Amino acid sequence: MMKKLLVLILLCMLFSCQKKEPIFTLVDSKEKIHSDSRGFNNYILIENVPKDKMELKQLMIHHFLSLTPRIDTLHTYTTCMFLKSTRATRKRFSITDDEIVSREDTYMIPRGRNSYSWYNNKTYVGYIFIGRCSKMNLKAEMYLNLGTQSSIGFKERGADEEIDVLLNECDPIWYIQNEENELVRYFNNLWFRVEE
Repeated sequence: MMKKLLVLILLCMLFSCQKKEPIFTLVDSKEKIHSDSRGFNNYILIENVPKDKMELKQLMIHHFLSLTPRIDTLHTYTTCMFLKSTRATRKRFSITDDEIVSREDTYMIPRGRNSYSWYNNKTYVGYIFIGRCSKMNLKAEMYLNLGTQSSIGFKERGADEEIDVLLNECDPIWYIQNEENELVRYFNNLWFRVEE
C-alpha cells in the first residue's frame, strides 16, 4: 500500500512539475482612424506566461510580428497589448460588438484602469508599439509590466514598466549603439525577414 502511494505521489509530482508551453492568442484586432493617424490596436492573451523575462520578451515579439497586421503606407502605427488569459480577460473579448465599442480603450485613461476587472496589475503583461517617427521611418518600443506597484498605484499611474527600444530608424547612431543588444537583434532579424 505504501509503495503504491509513493509511486502515485511521484507520478503526480512529475506531471505537475512539467513546464506548460505558453499559448498566445490574438483575440482582437481593430483598425482605428483618427484625424491625424490611422493604425491597428491588437490584443493578445497569454496562457502559461513564462517567468523568464528574456523568453517572455522574445515570445511577445515573435507573436506580435506573426499575428498582427503590419504597418503599411496608409498606417502610422500598430500596437499590441498582451494580457494574461484569465476568466475576466476572456470574458472581455467575448462580449458583443456594441459592448466592445462602448468599453474600448478604457485602459488609456487613469480612471478607466481596472474597469470591468479585466485590465489590472495582475492581468497586464506588456505592450508593443510600432509607429512612424518621420514620414518614412519607424520606431518600435516594448513595455513589460514589472508588477511592482499596488493596484491603486496601477489605477492612478499605470504599470511600473521596463522599456526596450527595439527599432529606431530616425536615429542612425541608435542601431550602432544597440547592435549587440540581444533583443534588438532578435526583433530586427524577425522584422526584416517578415518584410522580404
